[in-house]
Amino acid sequence: MKGVLKMAKFLVAYNKKGGVGKSTTCINLAFNLAVLRGKKTLLIDIDNQGDSSRFLDNVDEDKNLYNVLNGKYEIEDVIKNTRYENLDCVTFGKVEYLNTNVNNIEERLMKPWNVLDERYDFIIIDLPPAISSLNRAIFAMTDGIIVPVDLSEYSLNGLEAVVGEVKKYGGKIEGILITKYKKKNALHTKLAGLIKSSGMGKVFEFVPESNAIQNSPSYGVTVYEYFKRANAVYEKLTDEII
Repeated sequence: MKGVLKMAKFLVAYNKKGGVGKSTTCINLAFNLAVLRGKKTLLIDIDNQGDSSRFLDNVDEDKNLYNVLNGKYEIEDVIKNTRYENLDCVTFGKVEYLNTNVNNIEERLMKPWNVLDERYDFIIIDLPPAISSLNRAIFAMTDGIIVPVDLSEYSLNGLEAVVGEVKKYGGKIEGILITKYKKKNALHTKLAGLIKSSGMGKVFEFVPESNAIQNSPSYGVTVYEYFKRANAVYEKLTDEII
């Protein structure tokens, strides 16, 4: 990451398609890093749905990353502790802020990025499924992008477009995370095989379709808290990233 001191590892979850398990991945990866592996972790929620922020009870229309970029606050002012040990959260702000242009965005991100780099082991960033100047800047300022993808008839073409976009703007693919995988589904087996052999990037262990993974957000808990055994796939993802 150009200009950053490089103590922390900055990771982004991104796909232009919604509903692929991106926020679920961020929440459970951050939880596993912080609580189960003892790593000082920050989750930055920039997704316009705000699912990660709501899950961690951090929705703030004033003390947020947008107002850091605009110079109203320093990054230290907007970091919130969560109910989980070693896990903090920063929210971006109102949905409409995502469509607001901020001049010199990479330059404005550099100062808070350097502060976070000294303070945390891992920074997990939940990006919105959109093409924006903010996303493009963050691609180039992070260590890697995790691309969650579900398996449908058009998922391979969509994945190719996402990988191409990330690389075009200076990003690096950390790995591809296949979600909602059905082992006995012939189409899923075929598409998963094509993705693994595509050369687009490392493919993490598949996240299976699971009631525990699907239902845990509705109860306001992580997969580990809902049904510990179902968390095994996120523990493996965590260990691969560490």
